[in-house]
Amino acid sequence: MKQKTLVLAAVGVVAGLAGGLLCSQRAFAAVQTCTWTGTAGDNKFSTATNWSNCGGATPLAGDIVRFDARPTGDKSLTNDLAVKLGGLLVTPTAYAAGNGNYTVNTLAFGPGALLKVESTTTCDSAVQIMVGGLSGDGDVTIENNAVYLGTMTGSASVNIAGILRMAGVSPTSPVASGSSAASIVAGFVAPYRPATCGMGGGSSSGAPDVMPGMTYGSLTVENGAMAYLKDMTKPVILGGGSGTGNPVLWFLPDVDESYNPVTTTRSWSGPVTLLSSASVYVGSMTTVTYTGAITGSDKTLTKDLTSGGVLTFSPSSNTTATPSGTQVNPVKTTTITDKTSQDLSIVANETAVFDGGQRGGVSVMYGGLVKGSGTMDRLWVDVGGRVAPGMSPGCISAGTISMSGTYSFELGGTDPCTGYDQLLVTGTSPSSLYINTTTAVLETARYNSYTPKKGQVFVIINQAGTQAVTGTFKDLPEGATFTQNGIVFKISYIGGDGNDVTLTVQNTPTVPNTGFSLVTAHPVMTLIATVAAALGLVVIARRTQQKHHR
Repeated sequence: MKQKTLVLAAVGVVAGLAGGLLCSQRAFAAVQTCTWTGTAGDNKFSTATNWSNCGGATPLAGDIVRFDARPTGDKSLTNDLAVKLGGLLVTPTAYAAGNGNYTVNTLAFGPGALLKVESTTTCDSAVQIMVGGLSGDGDVTIENNAVYLGTMTGSASVNIAGILRMAGVSPTSPVASGSSAASIVAGFVAPYRPATCGMGGGSSSGAPDVMPGMTYGSLTVENGAMAYLKDMTKPVILGGGSGTGNPVLWFLPDVDESYNPVTTTRSWSGPVTLLSSASVYVGSMTTVTYTGAITGSDKTLTKDLTSGGVLTFSPSSNTTATPSGTQVNPVKTTTITDKTSQDLSIVANETAVFDGGQRGGVSVMYGGLVKGSGTMDRLWVDVGGRVAPGMSPGCISAGTISMSGTYSFELGGTDPCTGYDQLLVTGTSPSSLYINTTTAVLETARYNSYTPKKGQVFVIINQAGTQAVTGTFKDLPEGATFTQNGIVFKISYIGGDGNDVTLTVQNTPTVPNTGFSLVTAHPVMTLIATVAAALGLVVIARRTQQKHHR
């Protein structure tokens, strides 16, 4: 009888334990993914009916929270739960009129938390979550802008006990002063949208230049990733991770109130460890000097050739293959005769000569030059870049033109393209022709001793449509007069048929003795010039002053 009683008692204990487990199953359940619905309408995390798939309750410690729909208008949410979450998911959804964003006061996470955008087969954008405060008891990883550090009204306070890994995160607002992390990793992650959406090949981080207020021990930039820097004294590790391609450090210039670059000097003195070779992009009007110690056998740290700034290595010690001294782009000339839709970037110390060729978008970077006669879909002339149509003379035709650099115009006759240079704008949208009033420079020169007559008008930019010119050349507003090479010009942005840029001669100039050295760029013209010199004919020597400050 006693044995039977013991058995029954044991059964009762087991049953009691089972019942207790069932009653408290929420506390011991596996991690759940709780989806925000906002059904209650009070915008509070602590209201159970604001969540679905959450066991009829609110998220507990270690749970993942998910946002899979856009709110109607912007919503400010209050996280009033005293729990450390396990992660956050946001889902791409179609955007429609009235869709808004979420702002959350604070988000706290446990060790190893992952904040990511769920992958999708559509091209929709992810639901936006802006956060005023972000904390983590250990490592925290943010992928593909799963959250935006900062709100509409201020920056975010970020305090991570471990590593803050940012992969595919774009620079946004600076974090609040006093933020901290043990270290920062700029990583590489596959995109959440398919390659057909234009985001193929993965996405790289933009950390940590948006974190000037953050204290951290070191920065790691993994393969395929990048980081934006200013002055840098902390240790930097370059390489590693799962990405492909060399890591890239970006040093960009400060800008003025119109967002134009200004002369900028950056110092870089922290130790650098190369796990792979890496490159440095130095922006226009920017000088970077490295004075720290570099380690990494057979690896190199080199200037990105598409950047126009100045990079000088004066390391205190160097066990890598990185050469000391100032790194500059090699002098290069490319002649374009074929016709393709490929884009073209012309970098510092490079000249692209269009000899009837065609390209898609053409970017003339700081210190670059494009000249000749040809066609392109888009022409973008950066600050310090130069466009000089023709090979004395000629025309460059582009669907749209954005002019922030220098237009070198030559005058040698009365007809456009054969007597004087011209830019042709074939697009008809309101933004087809943009001239940066602060930085765009107009230069003029004469060749073959041409002397125009007072009152002659030259259309230097001809627009095919009826749209107005946006902007003016630096210091040359509508109707301004200026003198170059003995000619007094009056400029108009409503000339020609009402929307062209014209120069009208205001005086009777003397015979010139200056000009640009463009005639010798073409081999046929070079031969003619040589023969003429041999016959004792007068040949006007013409000079082009290259500017190498990008």
